[in-house]
This record gives sequence, structure tokens and C-alpha cells, in this order.
Amino acid sequence: MEFIGRERELARIKKTLKAPEQRNVLIYGRRRVGKSELIKQALTDLSDVATVYYECRQTSEADNLESLSVLVAEALSFPPLAFTGIRELIEFLFAQAKDKNITLVLDEYPYLRDAVKGLDSILQTSIDAHREDSRLNIVLCGSYVEIMKSLIEHESPLYGRIDLALELKPMDYFDAAKFYPAFSPEDKVRLYSVFGGIPFYNRLIDQSQSVRDNIIELVTEPGARLESEVPSYLNAEISKMTNANEVFGALAQGYSRWGDVLAQSHVSSGPAMADVLDKLMSLEIVQKRAPINDPTNKR
Repeated sequence: MEFIGRERELARIKKTLKAPEQRNVLIYGRRRVGKSELIKQALTDLSDVATVYYECRQTSEADNLESLSVLVAEALSFPPLAFTGIRELIEFLFAQAKDKNITLVLDEYPYLRDAVKGLDSILQTSIDAHREDSRLNIVLCGSYVEIMKSLIEHESPLYGRIDLALELKPMDYFDAAKFYPAFSPEDKVRLYSVFGGIPFYNRLIDQSQSVRDNIIELVTEPGARLESEVPSYLNAEISKMTNANEVFGALAQGYSRWGDVLAQSHVSSGPAMADVLDKLMSLEIVQKRAPINDPTNKR
């Protein structure tokens, strides 16, 4: 499968992981935006580096530990390994990387973070202890944008330990159009207006069909491949966010001013709604806009 676009992001990741010192990378962005494929593409150029790529699961620490231990043994050509916990496994990798480069990728890191109490602090302690004597690179990747962003905030144990924080955005028109070069410029604009810059969506477009047929087959037909994508994405991001659906309801009815949204959403207070809107804006689901020529806008 041809890898399309992301040249700048790819170059930054490769440069960071090729450094002779210990490095930590944080990559996050909405689902389907291409984070995992970007990381895998970067790793293909690191042939001299032992790589452990693990997709974390929404299960227990023991289950994740068992699966990760198997991958570590395979990557380092060891017999089956047994660890008492994730902390011991992390320390083992740091020790093994004293004389060779090793890269550990924890994809969907929030799942493992939920399963292992204090995982951020475990990583922070090991990073601080081995920053000068180990060549273990750690890549943390995740789709829960709010959680991933919190890892680089001042309150996080990992604050100041991340060497590259990369928020992966949907592709622009020019890169997205490379997925369907057979279409005319007009049709490329039509496709981009529907499927946007999400690589997963664009790979599904059939260039032997018309724009209309692609939209019907992928989006509007009952049971279509992308029929439930938007609801699934929103549910994954806002399921733990109190009052989010109430705010969405008010916005969907056309209310966009602060006071109107507060009144129509029935959120208990202004501070509570401010918290919801701040989170929705940080996820880039909602935008705040003010007319530049509005005389009542003191900002």
C-alpha cells in the first residue's frame, strides 16, 4: 500500500528517533487520521533499531503485560519473558537499551494508562533515571485527544519529558486529492468536501465509480461502511463529558450565542458550560468565532 503525504511529520519523527540519545515522542489526533500508519512508515526507515510496536488493549494490566512481553521477547530474540508488572518490563527495556537502540511504541496509550495505575509516573521515573545511560526511544500514541494533550501539561508527570509532541490533523486538499488522481479537479473538490482529509476514508474511494456512486456506497446506503463514523467518533470523544450532548442539542437547533446556548441546553451554570465548551474546542469539534465588525464585541 502506497504511503501518501505527511512528508513533514514523517521527517520530524525520523529525525527524533534517529538521535543518539534517549527520546520520547507523543503523537495524537482523532481516529482514522493516520497516526499508526505514520509511525509504522517512520519505523521502516530505522532498520538498525530493535522495535517493539504494541497496540494497547482495553483489558487488564495482566493481559496487556502478557501480550507486550511476547513482543519484547520476539524483538530482542529472547526466550519467553515473564514480568511481575509493566514497571519491571519498562526497566528491562531501558537496561537492554544501554548498548543498542530500541524503540517502544505504545499505540492507544490511554487504554494501557487506564489499566495500569500511575503509568505516567512509572514512565517519568524510568525516563529520569536512564536519560543519560540508555538509548530507549518511547513513542506514545492515542486517539483520545483530551487525554493525550494532558500528558504535556504542567500538572502531568511527563511534563518536560516529551521531545516531540505531534498533533496529527486531517490532510489538506492537496494531499487528500492524491488518493484519487483519476478524478477531474472539480470532482476532487466534491470528494474532499464529503470525505475531507481523513486517509482511511479516502482509501475507500473507488476511482472506477462516479463521485455520486462513491458517496451512496460509502455513506448514505443503509449499512454503508462510513454510515456510523461520525456518531462513533463523537461518542468516543464525549462519552465521559458531562453536559456535552445538551450543548450539542442547543447548537444543532441554531443557537450560537453564549446566553442562548446556556438557556437552551439547561446546563446548570455558566462555569459548567464554559468547561464543556473549552473541552469541545480543544477537541476541535466546536469553534469560537466573533465578527470582526461587531460593535458589542469588546475583544
